[in-house]
Amino acid sequence: MIQGLIMLTVNGVVEPLVDISESRMQFFNEFFVIILCYNLLPLTDFMPDLEIRNNFVGKSLIATTLFDLGVNILLTII
Repeated sequence: MIQGLIMLTVNGVVEPLVDISESRMQFFNEFFVIILCYNLLPLTDFMPDLEIRNNFVGKSLIATTLFDLGVNILLTII
């Protein structure tokens, strides 16, 4: 997760890509990678309630992944 935060900071400050839309898309994807990593933490034994872990956290992980995938597909088509 630290590596993702460093990459997000570098991408936001330096903008290593030539095209600004590609740079913004990479920033968006790195942001969602960090969100997905934080969503994976409660899926460990840290969360003792199995029902909350499966119903809430699992569905949140799926919804976040599908949203990111949908935005990437939409921007690829456009």
